[in-house]
Amino acid sequence: MATFCPVPRSESLESKYGHFIDQRFIDYLYRNQDRLGEINWRKFEGLTAEYFTREGYKVNIGEGRNDGGIDIRVWKDEADDNDPPLILVQCKRYKEKNTIDKTVVKALWADVKWENAESGLIVTTSSISLGAKKDCIARGYNIQQADKTVISTWLQNMRTIGNGVFMGE
Repeated sequence: MATFCPVPRSESLESKYGHFIDQRFIDYLYRNQDRLGEINWRKFEGLTAEYFTREGYKVNIGEGRNDGGIDIRVWKDEADDNDPPLILVQCKRYKEKNTIDKTVVKALWADVKWENAESGLIVTTSSISLGAKKDCIARGYNIQQADKTVISTWLQNMRTIGNGVFMGE
């Protein structure tokens, strides 16, 4: 008999004021970007999915655990349901100063090829290691990085203009 294992509240992506993450939390993160590495890993995935949704893409976010290494799949808005994803996204939120190693990059590239996606994207509070970057260039991996600087731009674009408090329903 299978047992029901509920998703911990900290991993829930239910949102009253957003698709995947609450607007009030986005505003908080915009004002407290130094805390980005401390948020729950699932909320970090939700933040990434929220950004792509607001940019007009179709987004499918994985279950979080046991997702096979792909956190988010992104399609152009007009894509057919049978089309391969445009981008496969791997999110890596680190509390400490760690870098994304070659193993993560190679695994993402293998998934990009397997799913016939156009590219891969690693969204991280850190960076891709120099060795992994060299592999991407030498082997022609179409994998990009969205680091803290890029995430900061995302937060700026998604924040509530004005006092930073979301008042609508």
